[in-house]
Amino acid sequence: MSELNKAKHSDLEKESSHEKGSSRNSIPEERKAIEKSILSLYKECEHFLISDDCTEDLRNELEESIPDCCTVLRKWVNDLEKSDHSIVIAGETSAGKSTLINKLLGKQLFKGRNNESTSTICKLRDSERIKVITTDMKGQKEETDLTDKCNLETKEGVKMLRDFLKDLTDITSSEKSVTFISVEVEFPIPLLEGNMILVDTPGIGGSGNVTDKLIKYLPNALLFIFVINAGSAGGMQKDRLPEIIRAIVLLHLENEMPCFDPRNVIFITNKWDTLFSEDDSSDEDEETKTWNTLKTDIKRRWPSVREELIFKMNLKDVSSGKTNSSMTNFEEFKRVLKSMVKTAENNRLLQHSRFLQQVLTPLSKGLSARIELEKKTEEECVSMLKRHRTKLEDLTLKCKQARKRFLEKNNQAKEYIAQECYDYMSTSAGKEKVLNPPKRTPIAGVNWGTTDFEKEIEGRVDLYVEKYLQSDGVLKIYESIQKEINTFCEQVISDLSGMEKEWIETIPSSWSFSPTNVLVSLGVLTSPVWMAALAVGFGLAAAALAGFALLVGAFLGWFTSKTDEEIDYEYNKHLEKIRRKICDHLDKNCSVVIIKLIDKVTGDVLPKKLQTFKTMIQQISETKEKIKANQKRLKLNAVKIRNMEDTVTKLSECLNSKMCNTIS
Repeated sequence: MSELNKAKHSDLEKESSHEKGSSRNSIPEERKAIEKSILSLYKECEHFLISDDCTEDLRNELEESIPDCCTVLRKWVNDLEKSDHSIVIAGETSAGKSTLINKLLGKQLFKGRNNESTSTICKLRDSERIKVITTDMKGQKEETDLTDKCNLETKEGVKMLRDFLKDLTDITSSEKSVTFISVEVEFPIPLLEGNMILVDTPGIGGSGNVTDKLIKYLPNALLFIFVINAGSAGGMQKDRLPEIIRAIVLLHLENEMPCFDPRNVIFITNKWDTLFSEDDSSDEDEETKTWNTLKTDIKRRWPSVREELIFKMNLKDVSSGKTNSSMTNFEEFKRVLKSMVKTAENNRLLQHSRFLQQVLTPLSKGLSARIELEKKTEEECVSMLKRHRTKLEDLTLKCKQARKRFLEKNNQAKEYIAQECYDYMSTSAGKEKVLNPPKRTPIAGVNWGTTDFEKEIEGRVDLYVEKYLQSDGVLKIYESIQKEINTFCEQVISDLSGMEKEWIETIPSSWSFSPTNVLVSLGVLTSPVWMAALAVGFGLAAAALAGFALLVGAFLGWFTSKTDEEIDYEYNKHLEKIRRKICDHLDKNCSVVIIKLIDKVTGDVLPKKLQTFKTMIQQISETKEKIKANQKRLKLNAVKIRNMEDTVTKLSECLNSKMCNTIS
């Protein structure tokens, strides 16, 4: 328990610093009181863990459940105290992120461009003063106070700040912008509440470097706004957006985003005015079709989204005093955003209360089992110990076997999916469907004088495979594995609960650890996580190769038509590679998620629960006489821990109630 011993020398009485010195708005009083109560409980936990009241054997049991518990506890305290509670705005290059931020701020601070320009994370925070703070790659900060020089109520003042930020954030204006991890801008922003900040991110679809900066910042996010260009190839950035979604899923599974709720995502579809030409008489019907298709695509890529959180507007038409559909939708978006900010903050505190419960429950169980020991005879104790040790060894072995079984099923699923796709594509009906997809020129009618023959065939093959991988049949295969994991988890937890009841007569409802709670604690999305992984564009299809004109085509003298034999040869050449390509794709985008889940359940969460119980009964058996002689102290400590648990339960109920009221 080295961390616990070190903690004895730390100053636990030091008042927490919330870094709110520059914040103009105060956090709503009731939520502020709840946050203060949670922080107080954290300190009470720390005090107990380093005190003599918490015996070495109790600490050992807690360490089995939460390894390096004091360090982990401090990590959560830091999260509660940190000031970066972020609304992250992301989107492809030129989708309209800068315009959206300007509209939200009511000031023209950022200039939108059609090419990649923003090179760093830009944080916007509410403050009485006007400041710009840069953080470089070494973590060094530099602050510039512009309060006395910049009046943001004037056009000149806004231009001064805009020009100042341009040199720090715009890669096309200054090369030094790439040397910053982030640029923080502080000025009066009534929209932002308490410690919530608005974060502008580098555009998706640019260089890999800026996308990496966004992914590294993801753990700070409480709420996401994705901006989509409806006029750009159907609207979705088919390679980078799913990549970021997959990163969120994996971070969530790793508990690196413990306070993020996947329902807290808003999609803004923008630039509808660029979708059709002015002389197209069927604009309205086509726009409706595109809108419905885009909503379906978004729901497929982010299954947790609610339809009312997908907005349609032309941001350039949003202006105070105007009455149009874009302005109406923007006002509704702002109303929803304000409500979701409150929900996100409440959810953050709820996650902290759940973690506190994870710390308190093992302590409470251990104390209760020791108190109940007084009621049991020596014979009863010996009998239970023998049975439970045998059962624990059996369950531990089953976890190892289950891990192997689930990994095999994942591999079999991958091979089956690849073979099934190959078999269908090998039939004449399959080949016909692949080579002549809807809304594409029939393969026999393609002008090969202006089209790359090989890439066109490959693009059509990849387009079919992409749709196949996103089909319900493929999804159900992975869902069945997830259900098996859930069933196994349910059985192990049920067996463990049965053994606990023999040691502890009355088990409070707050101690329940159902399979659903296991998956929630792992950060598994309420909707299938596989959808986000499977939605990643496959091969060349995402590159939109249809009609790709090669200027060298005429020079090379390519034929303007191809024989059936030539088409068959090229098709079969790509078909032979398709099984390997599908397996590689699933390994990269889907298997990585399910393997993470298997590892968490069978190699982490369940083994820890089993080992915690095993350690508890082992230590009780070794110190039975000492425990029976120390009942008074144990009962006092049990009351202390139970009081803390009751407080956490009440705080959780209060937060749950507020979240329901906010959502409704």
